[in-house]
Amino acid sequence: MDEARLNTSRAILTAVLGLAALAIGRSLPTLCIGLAIASAGSFLYGLRIVLRLHPPLAKPDAKPDLSGGASVFRRWRPWSQRSHASAKLALRQSLPIWLAGLLSLMYFQGRHALHALHGGRR
Repeated sequence: MDEARLNTSRAILTAVLGLAALAIGRSLPTLCIGLAIASAGSFLYGLRIVLRLHPPLAKPDAKPDLSGGASVFRRWRPWSQRSHASAKLALRQSLPIWLAGLLSLMYFQGRHALHALHGGRR
């Protein structure tokens, strides 16, 4: 649900601020500024979602939270088995798209390099 909200807000921010920038300046630098502001806004919204779901670690001198029964220190173990499993799963899921992006970048850069070596001829 949060991911859908983030993607929707990012798309709306990008479209609205991009079109507003074009309406104001009608130039590439103005469009880039509008899209940069949209990216910063969606980053801040995403950071807000992450911090709401996973609050930062407590300071070492913080007292345990007795209201919920579990202390801050038991709730947040930085390198627990769960976090290792989550990191492995995230890496396993992100590796194919990272690899596809890397290979497509290498293909297009190599194609341009070969094109330049041949003097612009096909």
